[in-house]
Amino acid sequence: MAQGKNPPLSGEFVSADPEGDISIWNARVRLLEAIERAHRPVIEALAFMVFPAYSALGPKAELSQYDQLTVEPSTPREIGRFKAVFDVWADKFRFEYEWMKDAAMRAMWVWYKNPGSVARLSWNPCEISPHFARSIVAAPPLKISIRGWSMETQTWASYTEAVQTELEGRLEAYKRHAQKLAALHGLVHAPRTYSSANFDWFVLSQFAGESPTKIAQRCALEGVKVGESTVRKGIAAARKLLGIDPRNRTKVDAPKPPPGIVDPIIEAIKEGAALRKFIDDGNASDIATGNVPMRWAGIRTVEKTTSPKILNRNRAALSALRRKSP
Repeated sequence: MAQGKNPPLSGEFVSADPEGDISIWNARVRLLEAIERAHRPVIEALAFMVFPAYSALGPKAELSQYDQLTVEPSTPREIGRFKAVFDVWADKFRFEYEWMKDAAMRAMWVWYKNPGSVARLSWNPCEISPHFARSIVAAPPLKISIRGWSMETQTWASYTEAVQTELEGRLEAYKRHAQKLAALHGLVHAPRTYSSANFDWFVLSQFAGESPTKIAQRCALEGVKVGESTVRKGIAAARKLLGIDPRNRTKVDAPKPPPGIVDPIIEAIKEGAALRKFIDDGNASDIATGNVPMRWAGIRTVEKTTSPKILNRNRAALSALRRKSP
């Protein structure tokens, strides 16, 4: 489990509006990294249980945001089925917020566009929020002109001391001017640092459903002594950095899944552990070429290969997955 402090999530200032706060977006990227580190079943189940249904959309698989999944009478059956599977996964792992679901949708979009990339089981997040539409606030250029060295009346030591004094004064004046500009644009001071451990604890609490007591016990087994209150405060700190206000939390009940969908989630988690060992043993390249055990062939997209042999094998695997979770 990660420990210690990390670099800041942004510059000196951020927007007071959470929708435009760069530090919140970067915190959410760090959260995805924490999921890969602290609770991999989330992304493993996404790859094994949900991604095959996404791949089965074929040319329709251009969906990278959750709000694109509108189900109406005219919606193609494949999209309706995919949304049902996705919602079951999201409910299972408590991916309750739209930005979390968007991250999962983008991951599958990247996997589909880049056959074989699913083997790395990475979220592939955007470097900047797709909803971030404003210009970055910047102070005007700093222009400094300092008198030259009077070589007949000044020693080099006295000149450099005078330059440093004047430069520090100019920089302080520039800083005050920039701070006023930041206030005029509605910016506030950003959080200075964050703790990776806090994100790990949030992951275990939010997505694995573990209590602070159980998380503290887990840390003790890993040789890290922390108290329950420390874990609880760390989770609250991570929640604040992520822009989650527990007072405004809304829980939307997931639709009742079609028969046979919940069990494959559990099977997907087990399969994820097996795939991880397969990759760790140096077989990741086999997944990209389609030379994988039959039960894993469904994680490749069926529209992105020119080999009839691989294409037929993938179609057979996807058909098997459909029979398991109609």
